[in-house]
Amino acid sequence: MAADNNLLEMRQKRGLSAAELAAEVGISRQTIYAMEAGNYVPNTIVALKLARALGAKVEDLFRSRRRGQASPASEAAILIRRRRPAGL
Repeated sequence: MAADNNLLEMRQKRGLSAAELAAEVGISRQTIYAMEAGNYVPNTIVALKLARALGAKVEDLFRSRRRGQASPASEAAILIRRRRPAGL
């Protein structure tokens, strides 16, 4: 299945690994790979965090599917909370 997003291209253009982007956004590296493969569509919060981390608009990262195209299967994603350094 082809991805309906520019996530891989934008991530590589910024020189980020999947693990680095995942840590920045607070999701798993596997979730990044699933999105890049078109197997997972993020919720609004994750899409906004990805766009912010990549310096892009959500519309630049994700495309809506055309009528008649199958949606990817739903998968559970585990959000990882980042700890803030003391004093922040």
